[in-house]
Amino acid sequence: MSASCTRTANGQAAMIPCAYCHGLFVPKAPGQRFCLPKHRAAYAREIGIVGATVSVRRLRTRISVTLHTTDEAVLAAPLGAKFRLVREP
Repeated sequence: MSASCTRTANGQAAMIPCAYCHGLFVPKAPGQRFCLPKHRAAYAREIGIVGATVSVRRLRTRISVTLHTTDEAVLAAPLGAKFRLVREP
């Protein structure tokens, strides 16, 4: 769902459904999909980040995985954030 325009034709704020709880809210930023930060975190825990693996490299003590995604929640993740990768058939 695209929420790039948060104003209706008559100038009132448009309400959109939260991607997690489906409750209506007025987004404070373009592209905002969740009504609360805890809903964004819960969605990421339950649904995860969907993307395509681009490369996998074996390092000395760990493995580096690069994936391409359109999910902008990744941008909000701090450096060193931990992700669980699940392989889908």
